[in-house]
Amino acid sequence: MARWLATFCRWLWSGWVRVDERSPSFSYFLLFLRIYHVWCMLLGLFMALTVLMQVTLTMYIELMSNSWMSAEENSGFALLAACLASLLLLNAGTRLCYSAVWLIRDAWREDSFLAFRSLVLLEPLHMRLGVPLKEFESPGAWRKDLLVQILICAPLDVLPLVFALLGGDSAGFACLALVAFLEVLVFWIFEVVDDFRCKKRAVLQLRHTQLATAEISSPARAATPMVPEDFRSPLGSPMTSPLEVVRETTLRSSSPLEACAVLRRFLLMRPWLVLLLVLAGLILALVSGSEMLLLFALAAATLALSHLYRSWAKRWSFVKIRLESETHREEVAECVDETFQVVRPIVCANVAVPSGYQIVNDGLLFDGEIRSQLRSYPVGTILEFRAEPLSRWSRFLEARCGASPAQMLENGGIVLLVGLLCCQTLLQVGYIGAAVLCILLLLMLLSPALCTIFLPQLAPYAHGAVSLLFGLLSFFSGMTFWLMPVLALSTHFLLQRRFPHMRAISVSLMLILALLVSLVLVLSISSTLEPEQGSAPEKSARNFTFPTEGDRRPYQSGAVGPGCMTFPTSNASSDLRLPDFGFLNLAVYEPQELLEKELNSYMPQWQVVRQHRREDLCAQGQCSSADWSTWFAFAGRRGTGLEDTTVLAIRGTKTRLEMIFDLDLWSLQILGIQRLASRVLFVSVPFNAFWNSPHLGSWWFGYKRERYKTIVDYLASLMAKEPARKIYVTGHSLGGGLAHLVAAELQLTAVTLSAPGVVETASLLGLQPQSLQGLTVNVIPSGDPIPANGGTQGGLTVPIKCLAGQGPECHRVFNTICELLRECGDLERRSLPCNFCPREAKRQHGCATLRQNLISRLNLN
Repeated sequence: MARWLATFCRWLWSGWVRVDERSPSFSYFLLFLRIYHVWCMLLGLFMALTVLMQVTLTMYIELMSNSWMSAEENSGFALLAACLASLLLLNAGTRLCYSAVWLIRDAWREDSFLAFRSLVLLEPLHMRLGVPLKEFESPGAWRKDLLVQILICAPLDVLPLVFALLGGDSAGFACLALVAFLEVLVFWIFEVVDDFRCKKRAVLQLRHTQLATAEISSPARAATPMVPEDFRSPLGSPMTSPLEVVRETTLRSSSPLEACAVLRRFLLMRPWLVLLLVLAGLILALVSGSEMLLLFALAAATLALSHLYRSWAKRWSFVKIRLESETHREEVAECVDETFQVVRPIVCANVAVPSGYQIVNDGLLFDGEIRSQLRSYPVGTILEFRAEPLSRWSRFLEARCGASPAQMLENGGIVLLVGLLCCQTLLQVGYIGAAVLCILLLLMLLSPALCTIFLPQLAPYAHGAVSLLFGLLSFFSGMTFWLMPVLALSTHFLLQRRFPHMRAISVSLMLILALLVSLVLVLSISSTLEPEQGSAPEKSARNFTFPTEGDRRPYQSGAVGPGCMTFPTSNASSDLRLPDFGFLNLAVYEPQELLEKELNSYMPQWQVVRQHRREDLCAQGQCSSADWSTWFAFAGRRGTGLEDTTVLAIRGTKTRLEMIFDLDLWSLQILGIQRLASRVLFVSVPFNAFWNSPHLGSWWFGYKRERYKTIVDYLASLMAKEPARKIYVTGHSLGGGLAHLVAAELQLTAVTLSAPGVVETASLLGLQPQSLQGLTVNVIPSGDPIPANGGTQGGLTVPIKCLAGQGPECHRVFNTICELLRECGDLERRSLPCNFCPREAKRQHGCATLRQNLISRLNLN
């Protein structure tokens, strides 16, 4: 048996078949290890998306919850900070997710984590292939690479096993999720370092080359007029200086066709001038009001833009060749000079590259080292050549700051879309000054990309200025919040290097994050000027009452259905019923005057003894950025016997901004990340283990218990002072979810309406969801989308019918109260307006129309 096991282990490790003489031996163990590493990096991508989402929500809540958001003189500046943060977060988040996708691909290589190891060893990467250009040849480099492999793989392979042995399976899976995310984060950091190192090296070599060229220039050569670096095309191709254009136009003025050709070339080489002329023509046509002039301006604009498009498309069209063999690679290297240009035609597989074409830099070719580096390219590499050569600065931008102008436009275009959305939102809410400043900041953000197209020599300086300015903005008090200094460092991604084989992935990730960031931004900004709206319907002239006995009859044992259950108070003859909690939850949505009227009409035995309206506190500059709850404490009036009973009602979602607060506590369920992770092979197991871990996920979510800290402090103080007092916590929608969390923390009874499930959220907050059993009662109308999609219910649920059928109307507190009164009756015989319960009012004689009364009498007869 031992001999057979040893033979099997040797076969599993060393392999059993060879693909060819040069390839390493095949091994099932190594194949399994590669699949496992790919799965780990996929888990890291899910973790990166979740952390990015949590950071976004936390950032907006920290920003929008400050007291200066409610002050008119500072709110515009605060909204501008939110717009700026959105753009910066979009770039940083895209790059982090892009690094995770790159790591998935890197883990699947036959030589796993080759790019990761190269970045750790500070080896530059081949920008087209994503691998190091040179192999590790020296023994010292090989030993360093082996050590790096151990540092990368050991945390993924060994640490989860150790934690599983010490703390169980959940601890092992949680450790695996944490390590996978840290691997993605470390890879992203090393990628940033490599980007800066490569840019620094390219700038130093560029300056050295310029100095060397100036020293060896001869007088005879200097006498020859040279094209200055300042007079270049948008992509760096040489162009004639303005003086030479004027001279050439004067000498050839006898030929109108040649003069037009010179003028056309002059305009095509200056697209910014063409765009200015087109814009001026359109403005002049609009001001004059002439239809003929407007049509002429539109035709001229279409013609000019089509010429520019054809000119740019021609410059961006590349000729591709493939290095077929080592001999062919040597021939290609001999045909390219030290300025990237082709000196002799290159022929390859019926494709010819003429002289004068320039090789497209892949990120590792430097001036003066091109031939030696081309000789080290692997056979099969695809090289691209352009028709018009670039200048030195343009080659630097191509290699170090985005790989190509097309990719710079892709990045800048998406940033432009989100920025325009920010400016439009500011204009809609009336902040004209902030919108103008937002446009200026947007132009500043896009200035490196714009300079890459129009003024490539200024792009590096624009990049440095933008990074420095945003770094300084983080020191201003109005712009300072906890994430701004970190986001300021991400501005260098506006000139980021991108790998061509993953360009579509990068653009897709950026579009997805742009959608999420834009959604949160619009919800938060548009809610700042949202008018205060009462939730109760207007009073009608006619009223009706529900009967004391509802449609649900007592059971044979004498008990009533769960929807008609009662709750004891300090007065033995006056219990609370589910409709009573519904009326209290209805009142808390109203302004102060309407709240008192609703209370006197429907719950006259109760009064407000303490209230915490967050909007009023923020208007006075006394609100906390951490606690955003609004709640009211009700107690019985004197002489009612209910003085020793307290019902604390927490207000639910009332504004658009509070929708973000809902996402903050129920983000994993509402956004469907847990559901998506469950559909990927076994990813949900470590994903959920991490977020449910008391030392990891609960540590991250633990601070969110500050969101309702004032409620816990008030009730804990009340319980300590009056231990015999009857205390209930209630709420509707978001308020009901908070009521369940408070009940789990303080072991109180919670009676709620349409509350989302809190089992997962309670675990994330470090609470015990098992304690919800026997403490919470949640009334859920059929078809209500919030309890159905908000998470798992932990306590007793009371299903009732929905008068509206299904959909958002089933979530309204009015329909829930009406259905409870219809099923259980109203012992108080409250006088309700006919439009309070329209469906039920039709059955009442006092609310029915004359036609309805006539039909009912005919049916009776």
